Amino acid sequence: RTNMPVTPFLDSLTDNTIKGYALASVFGANTANSEFEFLTGNTMVFLPPGSIPYQQYLKGKVPSLASELKAQGYATVAMHPYYETGWSRNEVYSRMGFDAMRFIEDYADAEYIRKYVSDRSDYKTLIKEYEEREREKPLFIFNVTMQNHGGYGQEFDNFSPEIEAKEIKSQPLSNYLSLISLSDEALAELIGYFEKEEEEVLLVFFGDHQPNDTVAAPIRSLQGMEDKELTQEQEAARYEVPFLIWANYDIEEKQDIKTSANFLALEVFRQTGITPKGYYRYLEELEKSYPVISTKQLLTGDGEVLFPNEWEKAEEL
Repeated sequence: RTNMPVTPFLDSLTDNTIKGYALASVFGANTANSEFEFLTGNTMVFLPPGSIPYQQYLKGKVPSLASELKAQGYATVAMHPYYETGWSRNEVYSRMGFDAMRFIEDYADAEYIRKYVSDRSDYKTLIKEYEEREREKPLFIFNVTMQNHGGYGQEFDNFSPEIEAKEIKSQPLSNYLSLISLSDEALAELIGYFEKEEEEVLLVFFGDHQPNDTVAAPIRSLQGMEDKELTQEQEAARYEVPFLIWANYDIEEKQDIKTSANFLALEVFRQTGITPKGYYRYLEELEKSYPVISTKQLLTGDGEVLFPNEWEKAEEL
């Protein structure tokens, strides 16, 4: 329990909204791997533990959501309000089929929270990109925010946390919850802008990973869970991240959907009416047999949960 709601706007969204949880394959860090899963449809399950595909494997052209949409006439833009060399994004985004890239130098007069560009400023730059788009082309923007990056134990002159957990005294937790609350306010402004637009817009919003243990451990401790004694179910839950799909046009509302980051892009095709080709056609079939694939858990189409020590049951995968 907290002294005030953390994400009241996100919680209130129901119209033309799909909500649920996606299993990522990383925890506490390595955002690039969640990007890799979402953009390519591939999963970290098939790569060695500790891998960073952006830096190790993506050395040439890579089929992705960006290249697929580009082939169908979209302009494609990747945005990230930080340095272009982080996780080799400046090289990888181009190989994935993005026409343009925007990095920290493109965020003029940005507001900073702690030492990172705020979500509010990031979204203002995104809206500017949208408003200056080529009108004859549809637009796909992939935007990786920076405001809530790890490092929650410090104090800053430009950030005053307002949210606290009532039963936990923890500065990292208070900082994290307060940052998430600011993200919720920025999301409200972003959706408020696009719901007034006549052009059809689909927003896919998801977390890259849960925060590190400086934030999460006090919560687990309050619940009587010790990290060294977590069950496989509890360990897998550490990899769940919330996702939201919202449209300014009619889509079927859904709640409590469970998926994985590598399948999340399929909803882009479903909710826009775009017919996927190639690998995405294969992923549509694979999803029927295994709707969740992550390094910590597989879920079969029959609802059976398989943990890593049980994966011999899924060898045909």
